[in-house]
Amino acid sequence: MVSAVTYPDASVSTIASFATEAGNPGATLVSEHPEEEPIEITEIQANAPGNDGTNSNGEFATLQNTGDSAIDMSGFILSFEGGSGQNYTFGEFTLGAGKTVTIRNGSGENTDSTVYTGLSSVLNNGSPDLVVIANNEGVILDQESYQAI
Repeated sequence: MVSAVTYPDASVSTIASFATEAGNPGATLVSEHPEEEPIEITEIQANAPGNDGTNSNGEFATLQNTGDSAIDMSGFILSFEGGSGQNYTFGEFTLGAGKTVTIRNGSGENTDSTVYTGLSSVLNNGSPDLVVIANNEGVILDQESYQAI
């Protein structure tokens, strides 16, 4: 796995190993499947007016920790356009068990339940599109498509 396909000096890591046997089609997993954090995308809102009447912070995606323990989301990436567009990388942030966090474009005061990307626009007018959440090792945890309004 590479950390970014657009950079020649991107870091490389192994997340799974497979083996093939001569004469037998297919591959067999020979390493442990990486543990995946229980994160789900529960809501996406594109092209929505923000609290200032513009689209500066009205667009958002909401994530939920569906597990029984808190998750350190430092380094997790939320891609608002399926990995090809605007990506937000979490700084130090912990999402409690059963809790949700809303990631909004624009700027504002970050709280335990709302994080701002600092990006002026994150969701585009193309429909449908895709929002993806990946952990700090690049393993995709969930993805959801959305329709712009």
